[in-house]
Amino acid sequence: QFEQVSKLIKLRNDLDTERAVFVVERGGFDTHNTWDMYPMFNDISTGLNSFVQEMKTQGVWEDVTVMTVSDFARTLTSNGQGSDHAWGGNHFIAGGSVNGGKMFGSFPDTLTAGGDLNIGRGRLIPTTPWEAPWYGIAQWFGVNETQMSGVLPNAANFPPEQIFNQTELYKSTNNQTTTNYNIGWKVPAFPRTVTNIKVGDTLTFTWLGGFHDLYQTTSSTCNYNGATMLAARTSSNGNYVWTATSTGIYHFACTVGSHCGGGMQVSVTVV
Repeated sequence: QFEQVSKLIKLRNDLDTERAVFVVERGGFDTHNTWDMYPMFNDISTGLNSFVQEMKTQGVWEDVTVMTVSDFARTLTSNGQGSDHAWGGNHFIAGGSVNGGKMFGSFPDTLTAGGDLNIGRGRLIPTTPWEAPWYGIAQWFGVNETQMSGVLPNAANFPPEQIFNQTELYKSTNNQTTTNYNIGWKVPAFPRTVTNIKVGDTLTFTWLGGFHDLYQTTSSTCNYNGATMLAARTSSNGNYVWTATSTGIYHFACTVGSHCGGGMQVSVTVV
């Protein structure tokens, strides 16, 4: 399965793939009759190691994140032959840009039967929601904060300290050289798209005559619901500098008259 994923990633330019999500799986963990999980873990270790080496060979390991998921955990006590279905468990995140070597979440005060999180037979209530790691991964993947409630609708049910953001999960890019990109702010704007800029890079919108404003919008269409004004309407020549503070796809438009419909809009991809 990892081999097939590697082939698809290698064809990313031919397939015109900007972002992709792949799911590979290894069953057999419903171990009611055994505690021997070496065959499953060995398969995962062997496959993942080969995958990482291939991603490094392709030069894209920095652009890959791997995360384990499961629909249930296992009991900490035996049923006489193995373990049964449980709730809380452990998972890992790996990737070339992941700030590894960290443990997240809260370890229970005790794993004994008398523990507050133990609901019987070593079934522990999770101390960390799935939304916690997915939030930071979604940010890294390019989900705007304005879109996060649609992607992770339950994240708002948990206190901020239980949610892991991108700066916690991934390495800082503060030591990278930043680049400025110039946008001619007129009808139509040029360029219309800017791709693969980095966090910390800047866009300079330069007014080139006419009566214009500048809004950051939530989509590439001329829909201003939820838009944020960056520069008020003016006919004076000038500049507005926008800094990319997180990964994602961002959209900008002029709301004056039919300017947006005439091409005065820009989409920016921050990686």
